[in-house]
Amino acid sequence: MAKQVSLSILKMLLLSVFMALLFSFMSQAYCTDSDGGDDYYTPGYVEAQEPTAGEPESFSDKCVSATKLHEFTCNFPAVERPGLPTYFISELVFDCPNSCVDGACVDAAPVSVETDVSCIFVNSSNTEHECVTDKGSCKGIGSCSVHVKGFIKDKITIKSDCGAETTRVIDGKDKEIRFVCPYDGPPKIAQQTLQQQDVVCPTLASVDCPGGSLVDQGLDDAGCKIPQECLIDEAKSSCNGCLLENDICMEIGQVLKQDVMVYCSNDNKLKPQKSVNESCQNDYECLTKKCMDGKCFDSQRQLSNTEMIGEPVHEKGVLTKIIDWFKGIFS
Repeated sequence: MAKQVSLSILKMLLLSVFMALLFSFMSQAYCTDSDGGDDYYTPGYVEAQEPTAGEPESFSDKCVSATKLHEFTCNFPAVERPGLPTYFISELVFDCPNSCVDGACVDAAPVSVETDVSCIFVNSSNTEHECVTDKGSCKGIGSCSVHVKGFIKDKITIKSDCGAETTRVIDGKDKEIRFVCPYDGPPKIAQQTLQQQDVVCPTLASVDCPGGSLVDQGLDDAGCKIPQECLIDEAKSSCNGCLLENDICMEIGQVLKQDVMVYCSNDNKLKPQKSVNESCQNDYECLTKKCMDGKCFDSQRQLSNTEMIGEPVHEKGVLTKIIDWFKGIFS
């Protein structure tokens, strides 16, 4: 009987010690708010410890956009909040009337700024790539730039078709983002880049190319024009007359009927045959096939103008007519 009483007393003592320890442990749970609660115009933080112990947790008020504030406060009595490490903390998103800066609403309107975001495509000097932001996009070879308009503290997402993505805060300063792209070979000189360089190119002398054609040779490494090359066709080089489009060589003096009659001249050019009385040097230059005294001559026309049938008839004079009249009277 005495043993049972002693055991009961021992159990009661152990239970009392456990309850005292539990009460002491629970009394250590707390929650404090540095700005005193829902104060949207003062940046603050919440620090709390759960009733089940563990290290204290701290959450700071923060701006989630240029006009939205994420505010943390203590929640009494403690209520379970799924997804948060403590039961004491409450949170909400507040729309600031003007703007949100550094974890608090401010009375001034949001500051509008403009900036340039330069996207550098590393390893890619010949392929066009695209850079996309929340405020616009650009395309370019090697690099491109996006002009961004927004508010101080706004966040923008920047990504390229090379497969990378990053986030930056707008602060009015130009940004340079480098994206590593697939290698596409050594850089080629683009005409647009050459125009931007301050290069003084030498003046090229004219190239003499008799019987051939001049062929452009492009640009050198400095972006200057390479002298043209004279390309002589084998058919042209072996033809001493006039070379036709079908590579047929027409000898000097030969005549060809096209829209008009033409001949191959001494200077290796096709020229139209000439009419009567036009200046000439060779018979083949004339339509009449006759060049005389430096002019085209028509022998048939000249003959028709001078030819006479029978004896020539001479017109009688006045005295002869009077004598013939008297002869008629006395005959």
